[in-house]
Amino acid sequence: MSITGSTLTAVFVSRAILGKIDMEVMLNSTLAGGVMMGAACDIITGPGFAMLAGCIAGAVSALGYLKLNKILQTKLGLHDTCGVLYLHGIPGTLGGFVSVICCAAAEYNFGPIE
Repeated sequence: MSITGSTLTAVFVSRAILGKIDMEVMLNSTLAGGVMMGAACDIITGPGFAMLAGCIAGAVSALGYLKLNKILQTKLGLHDTCGVLYLHGIPGTLGGFVSVICCAAAEYNFGPIE
């Protein structure tokens, strides 16, 4: 579900910014949902939350690849030819934050009152 969400969001972001579907953005952003769920796969069990996490990862990865890549090249001289930062770095960091938030929220019982 997370990979599905990241794929749909990557298509939307690519079409919104470029006016077409860029395959390089699609290749990186579709896997970003799986990378983000890697840390929280046993914590996020609901399909809606998994899809939401994937949507966030796909949007961040696509926006990073389309916009942040050019900024890093011109301002800092960093060139990420394969998009590793946008496929593994940023979604992995977000996955770590999501797992911390889920663990903190698991302490509280949000179930029905008995």
